[in-house]
Amino acid sequence: MDTSREARIGLLLGPHYVRLAASAGFAFGFLESSLKEEVPIPKHIYGVSSGGVVTGSFAPWTMKAGYEAISRIRKLRSYGIRGSDFHEFNKDLEFWGLLETVAALAPLIPFEVIEKNWLRYLAKGTASLSVLGLEAEFIQKFFGCDAVFSNDRLFDLLMKYVDYEATINSKVKVEIIVADINGDPATNKRVRLSSVTNYRPEDIGNKEKFVRGIVTGASPTGFFPTHRNELGHSDTDGIIYTAFPIGLARKDRCNVIIVAKFNYAGQGYMDHDYSKWMSALHRSMDIKTDDETDRIIRGYMRVNNDVERISKMRQSLTDLRTIINDVDPEVRTILGGKIVEIEDELSRLYADGKEMVNLVIIDSEKIPEFSFRHFDEESNRVGENIGYDAFYKNKDLINRAVEVAMKGR
Repeated sequence: MDTSREARIGLLLGPHYVRLAASAGFAFGFLESSLKEEVPIPKHIYGVSSGGVVTGSFAPWTMKAGYEAISRIRKLRSYGIRGSDFHEFNKDLEFWGLLETVAALAPLIPFEVIEKNWLRYLAKGTASLSVLGLEAEFIQKFFGCDAVFSNDRLFDLLMKYVDYEATINSKVKVEIIVADINGDPATNKRVRLSSVTNYRPEDIGNKEKFVRGIVTGASPTGFFPTHRNELGHSDTDGIIYTAFPIGLARKDRCNVIIVAKFNYAGQGYMDHDYSKWMSALHRSMDIKTDDETDRIIRGYMRVNNDVERISKMRQSLTDLRTIINDVDPEVRTILGGKIVEIEDELSRLYADGKEMVNLVIIDSEKIPEFSFRHFDEESNRVGENIGYDAFYKNKDLINRAVEVAMKGR
């Protein structure tokens, strides 16, 4: 492959913890292949939600970092880490839930052993009132709390393992997508990008900020607390901003954009019980995210298709202008007028004047559905292998996109 000219690759690692191991496997395949100069090293990696965890782990873009990242993800159980060790129940709700349970047991107390009637009735009445009071207090706490779960464990884990010095000295620019749900006061948009990077001056030298960005960007809204940013706004899971930030990659002048969109079983029909509010909410969020992602990608593909068709039509009109020079002047005038009309209509089309987006959409085998809380080494290994195989099955497609970029098309 000719590497005399530069291709600016932007790699997009997307959301969903089912894709975590697959994203790591794909990144590892990309890493080893790029260091062998089989494909160019990516200029940018963008991580969203669980993809941000992988992006932060592979940020140094060295085999040492790759081996450590893939080993930790594959063998989390061997390290004594389970899905539940990434998060824990909100201690505030845990306390009030326990207190309510204790109070709820009060009616089981054998009040009949209290001999005096007035004292027995008073005890029963007090117990009943305490249950009602605690239920009201718990409901108030529940609806006024910052989240159901805490993500402090994930923060502590990443603070321990992220090689920050190697990250800020990396040849790859990484950006972890975080969503500011207060919005953008400058544009009056409902959501603002609040990402962290390894290259912006305001981000360099602050490991805690970088790791907090990874954690906040991978914390589904409502399940986990938001984080107060420098504007005093609330930051949350990057998926609220976008699942795959193609627009950011274009803004950073990436001329090859790789969307690592792995298939997983949950994208289709699932014979599961979604009667519980939390499982139903999680499933609904996944459906909305995947559908929105598909809609955005289809939009880019349609624009690409239209740009190509418009280009061919303009070339045909140019050829036609050359041909009519040899025809009767009266016919030439008529045809010339029609050509002008067609050119005017083409200029009104949405895709006219737009650049083609050099997209590589990574497909894969289906990742089996599993509960992140109960994952094991085998499920991680399966996901990792699916991602690793997906890279090598698509490597030629990536290199063809690189060749197109290097020709300036």
